[in-house]
Amino acid sequence: MRVIEKAMWAATALFTACMYLVDHGYRKCQGYQRQVREDHGRRRSLLIVFRPATGRSAGDVPGWVLITLMSAVLVAGLLAIAGPALQGLFNQAMEQVQP
Repeated sequence: MRVIEKAMWAATALFTACMYLVDHGYRKCQGYQRQVREDHGRRRSLLIVFRPATGRSAGDVPGWVLITLMSAVLVAGLLAIAGPALQGLFNQAMEQVQP
């Protein structure tokens, strides 16, 4: 696998993880509770009720996710630009290693 492909794979994995954290952080920050209600005695439906965050529970999840995404984009960009040079340096160093 080439260096650029690895960088793109890592950026994709990091982006997916960040999206999970945003979703999980939103649920954690907003505080959610599930309620079961009877609909005319026939069936039950599950409601998720969001309530406003209180105090310190709001957290700073969006800020950290933004920093993480910006870092991932920066690394992917640097690898895309300097990838061939870094690969050449790595190959040169590996050729100099003697068994």
